[in-house]
Amino acid sequence: MSTTKPLINQLVSFVTTTEPVVLGEYALAGLAVYLVGPTVLGALAGAARGYAGELTAAAALDQVCNDGNTVIVDIRTTREKEATGIPDLPVRDRLVELDYATIDDRRVCWGCCCCP
Repeated sequence: MSTTKPLINQLVSFVTTTEPVVLGEYALAGLAVYLVGPTVLGALAGAARGYAGELTAAAALDQVCNDGNTVIVDIRTTREKEATGIPDLPVRDRLVELDYATIDDRRVCWGCCCCP
């Protein structure tokens, strides 16, 4: 409680001694942060999640089926593939599955039979 009294006194002193125009500017800046803050934070959180892709799953499947040069490259770990499954494509040779390298006990494991 003793630490809040100096803060309240400083706030009251600031509000009573500052010009109204400056207080209005601070209020507008606070309102702008309140209104724009969630949008900016949402964009930053979206950027932190990584690349979301330019295509939807349906558009990617359509492109794989109709374009002879399109393939899907799956770089997920074996655990992720077991949990969610692998894509069921009409043309099986259009799916390229790459082994995901992990580091276990400071050794690189490529997901082959020699790794424990």
